[in-house]
This record gives sequence, C-alpha cells and structure tokens, in this order.
Amino acid sequence: MPICPRGHESIADDFCDECGRPIDHGVHGGPGGPGAPGGHGVGPAGGTGYNGGWFSPTSTAVTEHCPVCHTPRTGDWLYCEACGHQFGTQAPVSVPMDPGEQLFRPSPPPVTREEVGPPPMRTDEHLFSEQHTVFGSGPVVVPPPPPPPPPPGPGSGLGTGPHQSSQPTYVWTLVVHADADYFGRVVGQGGPDAHMMRFPPYHEAWSVRLDGDRMRVGRRRGTPDPTAAPLEIDLSGPPSDPGISRLHAVLMRTPDGSWAVVDPGSANGTTLNGSDHAIEVNVPVDLHAGDRIHIGAWTTLEVRLVVV
Repeated sequence: MPICPRGHESIADDFCDECGRPIDHGVHGGPGGPGAPGGHGVGPAGGTGYNGGWFSPTSTAVTEHCPVCHTPRTGDWLYCEACGHQFGTQAPVSVPMDPGEQLFRPSPPPVTREEVGPPPMRTDEHLFSEQHTVFGSGPVVVPPPPPPPPPPGPGSGLGTGPHQSSQPTYVWTLVVHADADYFGRVVGQGGPDAHMMRFPPYHEAWSVRLDGDRMRVGRRRGTPDPTAAPLEIDLSGPPSDPGISRLHAVLMRTPDGSWAVVDPGSANGTTLNGSDHAIEVNVPVDLHAGDRIHIGAWTTLEVRLVVV
C-alpha cells in the first residue's frame, strides 16, 4: 500500500487519503510493489531509486527534505515538487497550512449587509472627479459643472443699475375732452334746449389718474356747498358743460383692481362707447381700457391703462 511522506497509508497512489499530500513513488512503495520489475520502491538489495536510476542500490547518501513541507527531495531537483520551495534558500518563517487541512477547513460565515453597512453614496463631487473610459478611446475627463453666475451688481443690468429689467407697472387714467361727435348725436336727438347749446370752439384735453376706492364725477354750481362731498373729478370748466349734474357719475375700484362706472341718478344719464341708450341707474358697469364714458352735452371721459 502506498505511503505518503508523512507516513500515512493510502489506498490511492497519487495523493494521500488522509492529508492530501502527493505520494513520492521514488521513495515509498508504488503500484508494482517493492522490488517489482518496472516498479519503484525499495530494491532487492535494500537500495532506493528507480531500479538503479539516480541512486544505486548501494548508495548511502542521506535524502534531503524540504525545509517547508518536509517532502523528500527528488534527485537533484531545484524546487520541491510538493510546495515549490527552492532548495538552498532560507525557508520562510511561517509554514503554509497543510493542503489536506485547507481542503477540509470550514469556510467562515458570510458577511451580511447589516454588518458592513450601506454602500457609500456617490455625490456630484465624486461623479465629476472620476475618469470615464469610452471604448476605442482613451480616458475622457468629465468637466465639473460651471460655477453659478455672480449676484448682480451696480451697472450689471440685472436687477440694479440704470438698465435694470423689471415688470412694467400699469395705472388707470381718464382723459377728459370735448367730443364733437358725441355733441352731434345729442343735438340730433332733439330736446327743449338743443337749439340753445353751442359746442365750445376751444377745449384743451386733460387727464386724471384714478386712485383710491372711488372717484366722484360732477360739476359745481354757484357757491360751493361746504356740506357736500368733494368731487375728485370736477368738470366745472371752463368751458362748463350745462348737461352735467352736480354728482353725475361715480367711478368705483373692483376687487381685481380694475374700475366700474355707476350713474347715481343724473338728470341727463350716462352712455358708453357711442351708444344711444343710457346705463341703468345704480348698476355698476365694468370698464376696460379704451372705453368712452359720455356725460352732459359734449364731455367724454376716455379710459386708458398707462405704463409707468
């Protein structure tokens, strides 16, 4: 039965059944048995070798062993056939583990995700600092993102300076003027005093900005009444339009910031945009930019939305 270098008997003739070390057939018995023709092992005269090969039957040379694994050296081989150690050099301090022990050593338990913790998060700084390789080309360096623009300063044109960009602001205004077309329609309708009215030969248009919650429109007559509410838009003239009442109309601001007109009960009524039909008394009518309010005999109030 074959015997390994450590003296274990083995059924297999290539590696020891107990420790797994390779079996040296030149020293220990082989398949042919000791002294068998063509076999290897101990010869008839008690010598060792391959039937008078490297060592003669009468050789008294001492077999050299590997200082690492203690395997007998085969002939004048430079390296150990078991562990590969080079004969003639100093053996390492630590002796490697026996192959058989390595084969049957239980493996360590697996490391779970909870023990090592979550993988580190990749940040933008790490992402843009790496080099990415494209197939067929060299390393491509991804440049970092450009820095944010500096805050606007004086003279930059962004928020400050003489050329700053901002949202436009709109204000509501009224342009007051004598309207010849409207006067012609009033005279054409006929009335007790139509033949006595004359259109003013000269009237300079003027404007007023709508402000507050309401603005009263009318014409003062004679001595001002100290008990009467003041008129925000006084149309007393000159020239004085005889068809305008003391309180002819009221302009009121709506919740959305626009304006509406109300006729509180004037003597001659209020019309819009060239219509021959007066608006209802005490019923607000929404106004839009470009609307024309006609009151009296020739006065027109044109609504405008002006950018400031």
